[in-house]
Amino acid sequence: MDALGKCHFQSKTSASDRSTLLKCASEVGLNSNALETFLNGDELVDEVWHSYGHTIRGMGIHSIPLFLFSLDKNGGPFRDGKGETFAHNGSGSAENFLDVFERAWAATKQTETR
Repeated sequence: MDALGKCHFQSKTSASDRSTLLKCASEVGLNSNALETFLNGDELVDEVWHSYGHTIRGMGIHSIPLFLFSLDKNGGPFRDGKGETFAHNGSGSAENFLDVFERAWAATKQTETR
């Protein structure tokens, strides 16, 4: 992830670009030839699409971007699922985000008083 982040934020190259993926894999010691073979195949196509569909339906994702704010450091729906998570679907105004942050802040205060 560090190599992809560096390419994205420092070099302004897309992490979804195949050449970027292969370059980063090689930089971190992965076999870029094996990765290219994998990317050219369909070995996990069914599993990926099943997981993708399950995730977006199960999480109620209906727009991009999706912002998730978890009260637990390692929590949230894409980690261990612990803690309360606050979501905001789609782009929004400052007021929309303020509402999410205020609800999260109120929840932390309720947790502290328990």
